[in-house]
Amino acid sequence: MKRFLQVLVVLTMAVPAWTQGITWGPQIRVDDAPGLSGHPAIHPYTIIDDSLPDNPRVYTIWEDDRDGNGRHAIYFAKSTDLATSYSRPNVMVCNDSLDNVYPWMVKAGSGTIYVVWQVKHTDTFWRIYLSKSTDGGATFTPPDTIKGPSVRNNKDDANNFGALPRIAVDARDSILYLVWTEATGSLATKIRCSRSLSRDVNFTGMVRVNVDSLKAAKHPAIACDDSGKVFVAYEQSDGGNTNDPQCDIFCNRSLDHGLTFGATDLKLNDNGDVARMQNPTIDRINGKTMVIWEDTRTGVAASNAQPVLFFSQKADTAAAFSANLRVSDTLSGDWNYRPRMAIDGTTGNMVVVWHSNVDTTDEAFELRLCAFNDSVGQFSPSYKMFDTYTGNSGANFGNIFYPPAVAITDIDSVANYFLVWRDLGEDTTGNIYSRHGLVITSQVDLDIFPDLLDARGDSLDFGTLPAGPAYVSRSFRVANTRDSLNPDPLDGPSTATVDSLTAIGITLHHVTTPSQTLTAGFIESPASLPGLAIGQTVDVTVTLYVPEGTPAGRYVGYAKLRAVGNDLTVDSDSIRIVVQGPAAAADLANVRVFPNPFKQWLGHRTVNFDGLTAAATLKIFDIKGRLLTTIEENDGDGLATWAPSAASGVYLWSVTNPQGQAKAGKIAILR
Repeated sequence: MKRFLQVLVVLTMAVPAWTQGITWGPQIRVDDAPGLSGHPAIHPYTIIDDSLPDNPRVYTIWEDDRDGNGRHAIYFAKSTDLATSYSRPNVMVCNDSLDNVYPWMVKAGSGTIYVVWQVKHTDTFWRIYLSKSTDGGATFTPPDTIKGPSVRNNKDDANNFGALPRIAVDARDSILYLVWTEATGSLATKIRCSRSLSRDVNFTGMVRVNVDSLKAAKHPAIACDDSGKVFVAYEQSDGGNTNDPQCDIFCNRSLDHGLTFGATDLKLNDNGDVARMQNPTIDRINGKTMVIWEDTRTGVAASNAQPVLFFSQKADTAAAFSANLRVSDTLSGDWNYRPRMAIDGTTGNMVVVWHSNVDTTDEAFELRLCAFNDSVGQFSPSYKMFDTYTGNSGANFGNIFYPPAVAITDIDSVANYFLVWRDLGEDTTGNIYSRHGLVITSQVDLDIFPDLLDARGDSLDFGTLPAGPAYVSRSFRVANTRDSLNPDPLDGPSTATVDSLTAIGITLHHVTTPSQTLTAGFIESPASLPGLAIGQTVDVTVTLYVPEGTPAGRYVGYAKLRAVGNDLTVDSDSIRIVVQGPAAAADLANVRVFPNPFKQWLGHRTVNFDGLTAAATLKIFDIKGRLLTTIEENDGDGLATWAPSAASGVYLWSVTNPQGQAKAGKIAILR
């Protein structure tokens, strides 16, 4: 397989002025189902066993319907060579006599691997199953339902996915915690927590986590530490309706190893109950609890669609969670689902991976990644690491998605990243793939200057353009940064020269009808983009026009430059392109005719009549007044074109409209 290197700008918590990058290795198939298609493999989750610091193990669990019977088995694979390969054959943790879904996995300090998932029985109720391995995943105990608490949940619809069990274990491997969603009859769903001191299927207690039993809570996420603190995040509605489209994100904690939870749960979202918030993910580091969730506060609120991602954190000594920060940015799509975060316990680096739509529709999704800088309290720009195809619909609030699995460990003081996800590129029902990335400290940093030349902030605004070949240009400046020349101080400066600078094609989308595109934009100069030494800049000119027949309205897209450094690291930056057009004129006062004269040997093919009203009639006459052609303008773009076949000479034209206005003139044809 061809090795593909790609770098993401990652901001470190410890040193905000220093940038790092992740270099990604080749894509590796995890599941070993025969062939490339026809066997749904979904919902992967990955953890790291770093008990051998120089040779960590990568463990991955997923559900798999490789025999196509409509039921899923639970499979496991491990890599002992830094995700260069995965174990063959895969280990079947549980067969598919019943349908097994939503697996989750943790590893204790002792090396024991615990796996939990849910199974729907013939009585339509979900059961929670557990299995564990004490030999590094070579074998697993026979799967069995958990004993002790009464798990009741028969929900299975667009908003409720059943019990959704999640587990956590303290590093000393002394207590195994389990949380799930309970649904009993018509009562509001609740978050329950139980624990196993024997660390097997035997659990005790059934503590309610969410404080208000009359409000529907679901989708729990859990984190714990050795001091007895257990933190659970979840979404909760304003009432008992489990299908409430406007939930809030809450968190509650236990300070006594899960025996009791706080009398007050803390609300994380700070925008009020005006949007849909769901699917929190949680993690802990250095006495801080961090939560990320899906949030439609910036999207189409009326339909609770187009979620973005928000983040909040709380130090153990703080009374409340912090002000919300947006995670996904304008570089990502409008639909963002199922975030997963991973934190490097050694360096404090945190990355977030999620599913985001590729263009302006919700018909194709990819993975994006960004990093958090705790020193300045900001997220880096999101980045497409490499080509992925993770879904084809955001329907039902992204129900087809499962959080991509990402894990971090340090090897020889270098952060190594392991990413596992379900991809539809080869099999439309899903294969499981993995990539290994490692942090490098030398990289190129490409930045576009805001508010310089024609740039205004992050945009080049072309204003309102008429239809037709009326070429308009705007320019911006880009730099391979250095200490004293770094437009974006959150990353850089560059430590590499740019050997290759390329432009990616410009496509603009109609803001209200995204399927309507405008592709008549291009980089006009320089004709060939140069390499750049550290600290060198280049001015880039974007030229575009609005083709005849383009629907009126506002079009938005990006001009993106990609730099490859002499150390093979990659960076990119983009500037937003905005144009309003075309629009018909209110009257005929400013009709333009071009080219005039028409010179065929210069490549002229049509004569353009611009500045017409929405409805107009154009007539062409020879010099003696004989009518040659009549052209009706009725598509609303204010442009009519004539492709002359007449001989060289002077011709007359006239334009009239239904309002009784008229305009006339002459045009020369030179063959």
